[in-house]
Amino acid sequence: MKILAVRGENLASLTHPFDIDFTQGRLGDSGLFAITGNTGAGKSTILDAICLALYDQIARFPSNKKNMAEIGRVDDAERLKANDVRLILSRGAFSGYAEVEFSGRDGQRYCARWSVRRARNRPDGKCQKQERSLRQLSEGGVTYAGGQRDVQSQIEEKIGLNWEQFRRAVILPQGDFAAFLKASMDERSALLERMTGTEHYSQLSVAAYERAKTERQQLAVLEEKIGDQPQFSQEDRDNLLWQFNNLSLQQKQLAQQLSLLQEWQGMQFRLQELQGVTEESRQQLQTVMAEWQAQEAHRQQLALLEKVQVARPEHEQLDRTVIELQQVTETLQHQQQQLTQHLELEQPLQLQYQQVLQQRDGGEADYAVVQREIRQARELDNSLSERQQQVEQAAQQLLALQADTAVQQQVREQQQRTLQQLQQQRSELQVWLEENSHWQRQAQQQQPLLKAMQDFLGEQQRWQQQNQQIAVYQRQLRELEQAQIIVQGHFQHQQEALQAINSRLQQEGTPQEWQSLQQLHSRWQEAQSLAERCHHLKGLAEQAILSQRQRAELVQRLQSAQQALQQITLRQHAIHPELDDLRAQLKEVHHTLKQALLRSQLQDYRGYLVENEPCPLCGSSHHPYQHEMVTDSLLQQLERQQLFLQQQLEKGQAEAAQLQEAELQTQRAGKELERQLIQLDEALQTQALQWQALRQAHTSLLPAWPEDDSQWLPLAVLLTQLQHQQGVQAGELHQQYELARAQFERQQQLLAQQEKLSQQAQLHERELMELRRQSSMQQSAFEQLQQQQSALLLRLQQSELSLEEQLAPLDWRPHLNLQQGEIWLQGWLKCCQEYQQVEQRWTLSEQQYQQLHSTLSVQNSRLQTLQEQVQLRQQELQRIQADYQQTLTLRQQCLNGQAAEPLEQQWLQRLQQNRQLAEQQQQQLQQWQEQRIALQSQVASQQHHLEQLQAQQRTLLRSTMQQQQKLNLTEYEIRQLLIVPIEHVRLQREQLAHLDELLTQAKTRLQEREQQIALQLKRCETLQQAQPEWATLELNQLVVRQQEMTLHLQDLDQLLFDLKRLQLQAEEAAVTQAELQQAYQVQLQISDRWQQLSDLIGSASGAKFRTFAQSLTLEQLLGLANLHLAELAPRYQLQRVPGTDLALQVIDRDMGDDIRAVESLSGGESFLVSLALALGLSSLSSHDTRIESLFIDEGFGTLDPESLDTAIASLDALQAAGRQVGVISHVQTLVERIGVQIKVQSMGGGESRIVLP
Repeated sequence: MKILAVRGENLASLTHPFDIDFTQGRLGDSGLFAITGNTGAGKSTILDAICLALYDQIARFPSNKKNMAEIGRVDDAERLKANDVRLILSRGAFSGYAEVEFSGRDGQRYCARWSVRRARNRPDGKCQKQERSLRQLSEGGVTYAGGQRDVQSQIEEKIGLNWEQFRRAVILPQGDFAAFLKASMDERSALLERMTGTEHYSQLSVAAYERAKTERQQLAVLEEKIGDQPQFSQEDRDNLLWQFNNLSLQQKQLAQQLSLLQEWQGMQFRLQELQGVTEESRQQLQTVMAEWQAQEAHRQQLALLEKVQVARPEHEQLDRTVIELQQVTETLQHQQQQLTQHLELEQPLQLQYQQVLQQRDGGEADYAVVQREIRQARELDNSLSERQQQVEQAAQQLLALQADTAVQQQVREQQQRTLQQLQQQRSELQVWLEENSHWQRQAQQQQPLLKAMQDFLGEQQRWQQQNQQIAVYQRQLRELEQAQIIVQGHFQHQQEALQAINSRLQQEGTPQEWQSLQQLHSRWQEAQSLAERCHHLKGLAEQAILSQRQRAELVQRLQSAQQALQQITLRQHAIHPELDDLRAQLKEVHHTLKQALLRSQLQDYRGYLVENEPCPLCGSSHHPYQHEMVTDSLLQQLERQQLFLQQQLEKGQAEAAQLQEAELQTQRAGKELERQLIQLDEALQTQALQWQALRQAHTSLLPAWPEDDSQWLPLAVLLTQLQHQQGVQAGELHQQYELARAQFERQQQLLAQQEKLSQQAQLHERELMELRRQSSMQQSAFEQLQQQQSALLLRLQQSELSLEEQLAPLDWRPHLNLQQGEIWLQGWLKCCQEYQQVEQRWTLSEQQYQQLHSTLSVQNSRLQTLQEQVQLRQQELQRIQADYQQTLTLRQQCLNGQAAEPLEQQWLQRLQQNRQLAEQQQQQLQQWQEQRIALQSQVASQQHHLEQLQAQQRTLLRSTMQQQQKLNLTEYEIRQLLIVPIEHVRLQREQLAHLDELLTQAKTRLQEREQQIALQLKRCETLQQAQPEWATLELNQLVVRQQEMTLHLQDLDQLLFDLKRLQLQAEEAAVTQAELQQAYQVQLQISDRWQQLSDLIGSASGAKFRTFAQSLTLEQLLGLANLHLAELAPRYQLQRVPGTDLALQVIDRDMGDDIRAVESLSGGESFLVSLALALGLSSLSSHDTRIESLFIDEGFGTLDPESLDTAIASLDALQAAGRQVGVISHVQTLVERIGVQIKVQSMGGGESRIVLP
């Protein structure tokens, strides 16, 4: 994996777009480069862009995203958490992105992109969720997009590293350089787990521990089940089988006798019921026979009505034909009037149409004459347009040439002035260089001199630091001596405290045993539980008393509802005959009124009847009802009688409906009361079960559920007294328990204090030994520092002699010191740079002068050519203007100068109007003619329809005359019979058929029931022969005997059920015992196997196996780190502390392989060791991935020149091995040693730009 390029925009101070390609230019040629710039310029932001594009993370931000404060101004609408990566977006920008190109493990090139924007693309918009993508850069490459997790998994797969591995193998972030070296064992364990992915060892350790615990619990459950199983011997099982068979035989015999008795009793009941039902059937048959005979007149009338139904269709068709004949006659007259009016209006329309045709033809002839002149005018207009364009083009070309000529003249004058200014500048620069010639040699040797002076200042600073460090070592030695005295005092004080605690334990006496304390606590809980049970039983007793009262009220309400239901039923039986009488009376009055209305409708036609002449309706020559009159008073009387009967019937029906509704409501109320009684009984049964459950463990102390309701009140008083007694006893036991527990806790506290003080004493003893060891180490380090200071003084004297030779002309000694050295160096560097700038300006002005002199001669020749072209263009413009005037004169003569297009449009509009008017007149005339033809067709159709109806009327009249002769009835009689609706005839037919069916059913039912009585008597005789004594018993004696036999049979069933249950329990116990023994053996093997595994690697926290695996990983890491450390600092070697898992120590080879703590390493030593560890972690974290990029952020500031040279040599070795190394540092010596640099320059206002090499 190798980082190939990084791009971005609007990231922190890097507000401008930047593109850094590590494969092109000097960056591609050199494998080692530096990223330089002032503090806060944005150097680390380049590394942040890489992390964002690949992992949506920033190494400098804390990884823990919980409990982070939201930062921002008070008036900000949105504030983000301090570790939100979107905070890197530049302030005032509405979008930003980071993009990285890299080569993956498969050798393909990929581009990962991270972007963020604000809502509505406004700088004050709300920050949106960041977007990420990954695409393959080869032709036809795949683009991976979607959710954050999907893209991240694809990137990690292509790179082969997760985030923690990447920040240890590729990017060494600022501030985390020595984190692994100086971490505690717990922190180092967490770091190793994150970097190398060893968290699954913790999961395996916890899983082994939990599984072993689970298996032990299951084994204990099986042991408990085996102990709880009931025991049955073979003799017990045989005895149960004999009892079961004996009782089964008794139960079968008793069941047979009970079945015969029930059958005898049922036959007696059935015989009584059949005799009663048979008598009812005889009465029903007599009632139906009487009703059937009463309907004889209706049957005769029904036969006459069905006889005349054949004439109904012809009469109804004749009535419809007469009505339709009148409608058709009226329609025909109306249509004939419309046709006459239409013919009168059609003639003026034909005259208007002829006039419009003549006007249209004349206009088209005139247009043909004018069209020839219009074509000629168009040709002249086109010619004028072409001439006008030629004139405008020539004028524009002339103006362009004239403007170009003026511009070239101005350019020549400007060049002449510039030439004079360059001549003057050359003279001034030449004079300045001659005056400051003494700076020439120092400017040429600027970098070596600057490095020598900076080294001189650095050695002075190190001299001062060593003096300060010597003072620090002296102070630390004094502090260590004082700490030893303090720790010694603490140790003696803890020994005295231990003696005091031992004496107090002796005074307390024998320690209180925990088992006796638990027994006392159990007795107190038992007394407390018994008091609570009494309280619950008293509550149940009160609920039972209340339930008994409610039950009595419900029974009383149920009896009242049953009485009300009986009264409603009696009223219903009485009201139904009354409603039947009202319906019969209403039906009779309705029939009479209908007949009277029919006679009154024919009253107007009776005046036309003549004696001995046929009636036009019925054809009879005899008219018996000619003089019969139906008065209005008779009709009104019949209508009032019908209305009165209808009202009475409706009242009766309403009362019947109310009675039915009241019956339903009363039934529902009764069912609701019965349901409440059932619920109340169920509640009492539930309370009884609860009572039994509460007294189950204390049957001797707590009373049983009373059988009599009168016992409840004394029982409640007894429970109150018992609750009070148990409460008092529980209070006494609780007081004893509290006293014993307090004594036990005091003893335990003293024992805990004793253990704590013992541990503290051991800790202080170890601390005292550690302080003595640190004092010895500090003393050796102090002596070594004094030796280093002597060597540094010698180097300072040599540097001073070298600078004296190179800076002899300058007075540098008073200024080149720690207080003024940086300012004097900046002034000296500024003078050198100023001399170089002036020298460059003189060279540049000389080149510009020679170049401008040659350019001026070329400009003069170009200006002369432009002036000749202007004269030629003026002549061409005059010729084109003369042609244009000649064509304009010809156009004014044609059409009198009028425009051709408007004139042609006027003629065309006029012709179009004439054509449209002719078409409109033609369409209107055609519409009138079509309407006339349609009216004529309608008149002819109506005349034909009228003739058909007249013929149909004659045919129907002849048919009705024939039907009168066949039926032997007059037309009047037929009409009277046909007045009865067909539905009424069908209803009457169905009623008579239903009456016939009822008669048949009544006869059949009587015969069946007589046969059933005979059969039942025969069966009773047969059963009486088998049991003759039953015939002498009365019905109530049979019921008592049946109940006795039933109870006996139920007792036998219960005994059989109990015996069968015991047999099943014995069989199940035997099977279960064998299964549990087998399961116990299997579980014992499984539990032992998992317990062995848990003893090896298991622990509740997962630390045992994880620590073992990480110790192996640490050994591998130290091997890789020592390989790099042999090149960086051969003096040191890392080693694991013997007897520990993750603690580290350092072997100092220059001090006789002395063992040193990592905390004793100086800043420079810590950096070198940390760099070796970081490189080892990089190799360890990459697994099978080849890492070809490494970025180091800061960390070089604590190195001395020799260590710095060693570090740079090591980085060069990494670069030579094929790894590209980038370094971010403020150390000037390091930066100067690296030739290829990416500079981040501050531009002010919080913005920076990147300058590539």
